[in-house]
Amino acid sequence: MDEQKASALTTQDNGKEIRVKCGEIIQIELKDTVAAGYGWYIVGLDDGYLDLVTKETRRISPEGAGETPKLGVWSFKTKKKGITGIKMGRYRPSWEGPEKTTEYFSVKLEIA
Repeated sequence: MDEQKASALTTQDNGKEIRVKCGEIIQIELKDTVAAGYGWYIVGLDDGYLDLVTKETRRISPEGAGETPKLGVWSFKTKKKGITGIKMGRYRPSWEGPEKTTEYFSVKLEIA
């Protein structure tokens, strides 16, 4: 099956069930400010159904704009048909870890 790119999922998609095709690329974009050391991290991913293809961080504001909000962008490729999900957590990894997650993002995927 040819690789296809889906629309980006954002915080507005949190908790939704999404239907996608096998071989499709799913992109998640989550905004963050890194002032207090917080960041978004994958906390639940079934690698039998999904591969993390890329992870990048983009600036939202121009250089020199003070504490610049960032956009974390993760791209996943679906591998086989079935039901799975992606769960992300926002926490400070350097001294608190995932057990101190302040916010979650998750989507349920039906891969057809």
